[in-house]
Amino acid sequence: MLKGLLAGGITLGIAAVFPHTIVLPFFAAVLGLILGVGPGMAMGNPELGSVGVEWAATFFFMGLGMIGLWASPLFLAAAWGLHGFWSLLRQLTALADGQPRAYARFCITFDLVLGGFVAYIWVVGS
Repeated sequence: MLKGLLAGGITLGIAAVFPHTIVLPFFAAVLGLILGVGPGMAMGNPELGSVGVEWAATFFFMGLGMIGLWASPLFLAAAWGLHGFWSLLRQLTALADGQPRAYARFCITFDLVLGGFVAYIWVVGS
């Protein structure tokens, strides 16, 4: 969990040096990178049968993030928050097979830090 908080803080620090017009696309790009891990791990263990579920979740979260860039940052914040919830659900189901438990804890905290900051951006209206 501490690694997720630290990585979230570092990511926020990196975003702080960008012009404000690039911050939300940066967070969407980081979301895309994080989303690629789930299907990658599932494709590494195709016998578990979770590849399709992981890809569907990835496309859903990425679509929500893209809507966040187009319509409102609240959708991007929701994508981050829901991905954290997805990481928790994954650990409570058979989807966790073949995935390190530490990855779920990292994702939950990292996603909540970034989602919370994007929601803050939406509230203050930047």
